[in-house]
Amino acid sequence: MPTDKKRKRTDDEPAPPVRRSPRKSAEEARKAQKEQAERDAEAKRLLFLEELRSEIRRRKPDPKGDSGDGNLYVSFVEVGQGDFAVLSTPGGKVILFDGGSLGTDHESIEGTKIPNSDADLIKRMRDVLADTKFLGQKNLIDILILSHPDGDHYNKLRKVLGNDYTIGKCYHSDSFGQYTSDKTSEFLFPRIGLTQQVVKNHDPGKVNGEVTLQGKPVQKKDTETNITVDRLDDDGGILIVDEGAACQISIIAAGVAHEYTNDGSDDTNRGSVVTLVQAHGQKLLMMGDATKNTEQFLLNTAKDRITGLDIVQIAHHGSVLTSSSQKFVNVVNPIEAIASSGRKLVKHRHPSKEVILRYVAKLKERPDIDKHVTYIWPPTGEGKVEAYESTKSVFSTGSRGTITRVFKASR
Repeated sequence: MPTDKKRKRTDDEPAPPVRRSPRKSAEEARKAQKEQAERDAEAKRLLFLEELRSEIRRRKPDPKGDSGDGNLYVSFVEVGQGDFAVLSTPGGKVILFDGGSLGTDHESIEGTKIPNSDADLIKRMRDVLADTKFLGQKNLIDILILSHPDGDHYNKLRKVLGNDYTIGKCYHSDSFGQYTSDKTSEFLFPRIGLTQQVVKNHDPGKVNGEVTLQGKPVQKKDTETNITVDRLDDDGGILIVDEGAACQISIIAAGVAHEYTNDGSDDTNRGSVVTLVQAHGQKLLMMGDATKNTEQFLLNTAKDRITGLDIVQIAHHGSVLTSSSQKFVNVVNPIEAIASSGRKLVKHRHPSKEVILRYVAKLKERPDIDKHVTYIWPPTGEGKVEAYESTKSVFSTGSRGTITRVFKASR
């Protein structure tokens, strides 16, 4: 007899097929294709990286140089309006800080362009990199730090590195795709083992932010997994090199976006990666184009760590408009201050007279510092460049040339 009741499915009967809309099925197919394409691209990139490393090893033997002798070495390379510094740790790790310059980097004192200046610049950058204090004949750069995506901080890396070097890790502010000048990101990506966008902008009690690598929160040291780097250090920085008591390197600011003060900066400069290097009881602070807002973040979150530095890289090439506030200079109170800037470059007017004099006023006379000239500029648009004589340890690479310093191991 007919009935309206729905018959129950028995346990051994197959479940009816789930009906999917054509639109949902198409979306899932596209997602699967995209994920597969990403896996294929990553596999292709890693294969290229391994093949390039194998080729380099065949071309360049890998004997040890002087790096790893227990000392820390750092060179601030003369690149005009730009930034390029090379560091080797006591244990022999090699770190690049930026690597760019604008086209005016090699003007003569009179301001006229010197023929082949770009070729000369690239040669000098490569020569420092290949110095035995750094890579020597080695071909692996352990870490590249890209402070921010302004071309004068990275646009020469393609020519400097070529197919002679590969990179273990890259820490950068902003997305990696922002480093477009001279197709740098496209060139670098297959040559880097791991890229990490770094954000370190949490200011407890004042500004909600984050401490992340590639979007993932940075964790404390995990004794179970023995993770020693890419973790929080004891003071809340992001530890990227850990050689025990000999050397520790931490990122202490990156991606700072909050406006503590109106310094006229943009998010790009304000978000510069700031790196603290500690070795053999001495401290070096690498500032990139950090601004007064970045400085205030550091004063709020890392004041004790940056007090009484041995060396500070003067932020933003010595600009007074955006950087080097008096209170920041008072706190860092360094033994030595170094600006990466050009020589008599009218377009940029770096370093600023006011910034140089702020540091000069804080520093003591040193018998090991000879009288030297630094070309400094009055405020933008006012007056001509001045030749400033001093016996204080404040330098500009444009006036002094490449500057190399060492933190020696105690014997």
